[in-house]
Amino acid sequence: MWPGQRRQPEKGPSVTDHATLLVDYRRLREASRTLHNRLIKALPKDTLTACAKRLGLLSTGRGRQQQDVLLLDDEYELAVLMDYCLYHGHQDDGRTIIEQTLVEAPPGTGSDELTLLQAMAEARFSLFSVETAVPGVGVTIRDLLRDESLFLVDLGFSETAPPGMVLTGNVISLPELSMTTGAMLPVHGVVLKDLVRQLPTRFATATIGQFRTLSPDAQSELAASVIRACLAGGAASYVEPKDVKTGLQPSFVQRPRSEVTRDHPRNAPCPCGSGKKYKRCCGRI
Repeated sequence: MWPGQRRQPEKGPSVTDHATLLVDYRRLREASRTLHNRLIKALPKDTLTACAKRLGLLSTGRGRQQQDVLLLDDEYELAVLMDYCLYHGHQDDGRTIIEQTLVEAPPGTGSDELTLLQAMAEARFSLFSVETAVPGVGVTIRDLLRDESLFLVDLGFSETAPPGMVLTGNVISLPELSMTTGAMLPVHGVVLKDLVRQLPTRFATATIGQFRTLSPDAQSELAASVIRACLAGGAASYVEPKDVKTGLQPSFVQRPRSEVTRDHPRNAPCPCGSGKKYKRCCGRI
């Protein structure tokens, strides 16, 4: 269901459920952060390179400069790239690093890590419209490509994502709750209008619901198309990351375009957690 179509929004959790949701959310968010970092370190170099190229974030070396280099306009773009690599970066065997880990080195039975990994393997990428917010808890969102509604636990979005705002990224659904994978982007009006016009034709979907049946390769292409369009419009500059240890997620900020810097933090610590400077780690593929 695209913006402009009217539907009665689903209700979020009751007040009595909030405390339990937040306890579960903080525990699972911290576990997912640890799991993401470990999976990122296991990513093959060629997968990282291919994903960066798909998102338009790779400068290919020429002449004497043979080394490929990431070109980032904003630090948050690196988080978006790593998220795309984990969930949509198919390796030579056709599997993502998530699917490979689930088959070859699954966490212990009954553990949060196993539950998370299984949910991550079934993550949905889409365009999501914010319907209502429960401050301090989360937002009710509608999946515009599948015409489904769900409640997303996310403290940052509950305060900064107003009704009507459209977001894009991956969402995972666990038995306890649904949450983002930590790298959502806002979709601005002009970009959204172009996507509404182009996506059904590009993916041969006569109805919105047919996006549910896209093949893994097509879903990867869909994600790359949407993310690339958003990044080209400077979407990452409107996201202010928060410390996930506190349970907070990226917040949206109103920022004049004149304030958007074009310099990437090459001397800053690499967000992948290696302990190296960005320019010595993920900034140098």
